Amino acid sequence: FLNLEKLMNKQKLLLSLCLLGGVSLGIFGFFIGVSLSPKTSNMTEAMTPKSIKKETIWTCSMHPLIKFNKPGKCPICGMDLIPLKLDSQVGLREIKLSKQAENLANVEVVPVIRKEFYLPVQMVGKISLDETRSKKITARYAGRLDRLFVDYTGIEVKKGEHLFETYSPALITAQEELLQAIESAKAMKKSSIESIRTSSKKAVDASRDKLRLWGLASEQIKQFEKNKTITENVTTFSPVGGIVVKKHADEGSYVKEGSFIYSIASLEHLWVELDAYESDLQWLHYAQEVSFTTEAWPGEEFRGRISFIHPTLNNKTRTVKVRVNINNKDRRLKPDMFVRAKVRVHVNAAGRAVDTALAGMWISPMHPEIISDKPGPCSVCGMDLVKAEDYGFTSKNVEDENPLLIPASAPLITGKRAVIYLKSRSQEGVYEGRTVILGLKAGDYYIVKSGLKQGDLVVTRGAFKIDSALQIQAKPSMMSNGVDNTVEMIEVNLSFKKDLSTIYDIYNDISQELSKDSIKGLPLKGDELIKALESVDESTESSKAASYWRTKSREIELAINLLKNAASLSQSRTNFEKVSNVMIDLIKTFGTVEKINLAFCPMAFNDQGAYWLQKSADVENPYFGSQMYHCGEFKRHFSLQLEKVNFTKQTASILEETLSIYLKISTMLADDKTPPINVYNDLLTKLKSINMKAMPEEVHLVFMKELNTIISSINSLNDKAKLVKHRESFEKISAALLSFMKMDPFLKKDSYSFNCPMALDGKGANWLQLSKKTANPYMGHSMLTCGEVKESFKARKPTMGEAMIPEKSTPKMKHELHKVKDMKPGLPTTIEMKKEIKKLPENSQKTIIDLKKKATHNHLQNKLRLNPAVIKIYSNIHNALSQDRLPEDQREQLLKALSSVKPNKEITLTVKNIYSAKNISEARKYFPLLSDFLTKLAESGAISKDVNLAYCSMAFGGKGAYWLQTGNKIENPYFGSRMYRCGDIKKKISGGK
Repeated sequence: FLNLEKLMNKQKLLLSLCLLGGVSLGIFGFFIGVSLSPKTSNMTEAMTPKSIKKETIWTCSMHPLIKFNKPGKCPICGMDLIPLKLDSQVGLREIKLSKQAENLANVEVVPVIRKEFYLPVQMVGKISLDETRSKKITARYAGRLDRLFVDYTGIEVKKGEHLFETYSPALITAQEELLQAIESAKAMKKSSIESIRTSSKKAVDASRDKLRLWGLASEQIKQFEKNKTITENVTTFSPVGGIVVKKHADEGSYVKEGSFIYSIASLEHLWVELDAYESDLQWLHYAQEVSFTTEAWPGEEFRGRISFIHPTLNNKTRTVKVRVNINNKDRRLKPDMFVRAKVRVHVNAAGRAVDTALAGMWISPMHPEIISDKPGPCSVCGMDLVKAEDYGFTSKNVEDENPLLIPASAPLITGKRAVIYLKSRSQEGVYEGRTVILGLKAGDYYIVKSGLKQGDLVVTRGAFKIDSALQIQAKPSMMSNGVDNTVEMIEVNLSFKKDLSTIYDIYNDISQELSKDSIKGLPLKGDELIKALESVDESTESSKAASYWRTKSREIELAINLLKNAASLSQSRTNFEKVSNVMIDLIKTFGTVEKINLAFCPMAFNDQGAYWLQKSADVENPYFGSQMYHCGEFKRHFSLQLEKVNFTKQTASILEETLSIYLKISTMLADDKTPPINVYNDLLTKLKSINMKAMPEEVHLVFMKELNTIISSINSLNDKAKLVKHRESFEKISAALLSFMKMDPFLKKDSYSFNCPMALDGKGANWLQLSKKTANPYMGHSMLTCGEVKESFKARKPTMGEAMIPEKSTPKMKHELHKVKDMKPGLPTTIEMKKEIKKLPENSQKTIIDLKKKATHNHLQNKLRLNPAVIKIYSNIHNALSQDRLPEDQREQLLKALSSVKPNKEITLTVKNIYSAKNISEARKYFPLLSDFLTKLAESGAISKDVNLAYCSMAFGGKGAYWLQTGNKIENPYFGSRMYRCGDIKKKISGGK
């Protein structure tokens, strides 16, 4: 018992000590809390050094892309993370090097310069005979070659020298006929009958002509008549001078009429036929100077001018024949000699060739060596000389800025990206990385299109070591993956975008096949895509757009050939990324006519990441397929960009009625009710009643796509469809109607676009409402108020015609007012009508009818008339375009002459654009706008002169275009010399009628 009592006393003592310790800790904690009150905490923070406050970033020495805010293991390789030292004085793409580091890296810099840039275009070929100076000597009559005076190949003959002797029974007979005719003429000379004397003389002339046409010289015929002796062997003399390049017959041979005997050619003028790659054709033009060398005369340079560029391409060698005319009076050059040729092209900052060598001169269109300082006929062929500027030469007064140049060793090129490093001028030892766009390369220099300016210090040596240092610090470098964001938009025609749409469709099929882990259909799809590339017509686009397209289409073709011939799925996916990157550049540059999504998967290719395009609304990953089918996210959405659209009153009214049906559906869905199918059909019927043919083509295209979306959504429903299916279809209908609303708000009330991010299982969805109070059609009673306003649309302002009609006006009054509003051109202007309408008493039907009568009277008294000078200047524009040249600037005269009809801003701008166009394609693009304007005036009787309305259905990629002309024969301004007579006269518009 004593031991038990002692044990119990010890437990009590221990319990007391624990209670005492707890109380002590509570008191201590209280004082600690007081000491760390906000005031004390701020004081402590102020006393803490800044270096302690900064959060340490932990990274992997092998995988610098890994960044955490605490130590640990690398999730890729398992190595311990290390603290990352950051320099707050440099930017994201900058690095600071000490003097010692610069010396170790052997960094060298040079300034960006601006100077003349010459691109050498290399070609190879051989010398050949000048076909225009080669002749065939043929037998004029059948016979035997008894003697050949020129009896071997290579001998030189002169014009008039004897070539061969021929025995011919037919020639003997012809001689006898001449002698008999002469004797008969002498006998009949004393005849008293005039007709007999005349016919006998004609018989003599006919016999002489027969011998002359058989090749006998006049002296031979005279000698024969003098001797009156028939010659058995007749000598034939050479009609031309030159070298006998081939002997076709031997002495003693029997020949028929037309048989070849000799081939004679001049070696004083030769051709050089060169092979030029298709990529070099943009730098070559007629009459351009070419220098070349031969093995026979090493170190000596010969020169000539381009006389012909073959119109077709050799499909096997991918080259085009280029012919050069050369003078060879010293006979040093021989046919079939091999030559190496070069054209030195001066390139300006815009990347275009500049050739002022023959500026202001006149050139023969057939013989480029014939050059004159004034117009006149060609001394060789007699054709009129043409201005050198018409063949690609530029005027001397053109001030072309020299391009920016950097050494070829400066850029680090990784596929389509080029990275350079600049040395900072303000901070010692700081180097900045920058992505630039490079142009042409010639020798030791690159042209820089953008990204640098003159005087920047670029690193030409040690750039790779600087880049490696940035990679270690996990900063952007040449290895940084991503799509090129430096691509600039280039304006192209809608037809061109439609052609590209076919390419995007095939590309999308390839992407979907890869997402299903299949490569079976890739060869066939690849061939389809290449055919689609070839069918794209860039002829009506600007030179900039056409050049960019040709470059990108070649890149796609190369990548597609690799893709369709890939041996495995992984290799196909690697090649697919190359195709995707070019496709993304295309869609960023030219745009699209349909909705396309830009998707990105950060885990593709061992976490390097990769982009692709797709049309479906859900991610379908082509790089992982079934492994991670939905891995990725949409980074951007592309669609047809429209300027502000103005719906007609009728279209807006129908859309307003359509939206009222849409709101009924929305209300039922928000009430968790299933809308009947007939309501959807009513909505569709309303939309189909819109006159879409009257819309501009771009608007019509978008409208039809959205309408098809609505049709497919409604067709997917039936009477047994569940509520969730109705909501999925409603989301697509909402997206289409929102697209119409963004084009032009068509409601007479303010409306709102709502978004619920939780709708449709977290995908999110939009819808339209007239009220700001949320009524969610996707969530119903479960979350009726889920959603918020994303965009507001102001009520549609009434047009002038609508504002004129009082609310309580009679139907007849509305009809009369409608007539006044729709008066033809030449009636009082809108401003004049407004002034008159303001004077009207409310609901005054009589006053409105009087106004209509007054307007008609003024129209008859002041009929619209166009200054005759307009048609004359318009004809000058038409003639220039049909002859493949830009019109002479007459904008001031044209605008002054047009002032009588008060043209709107669009026509004024069109005139300025035509005369300021830099190339024929650009001028032709604006010409239809001016033509349509004048056609309407002509049809209203405003033009006093008779004109013809012509039409070409093939213009602008098959869209077709009209124009006016005074002549009765087609002179096509949209194709020029390519298809000068393409088109037909649709009708004659009589002047003043």
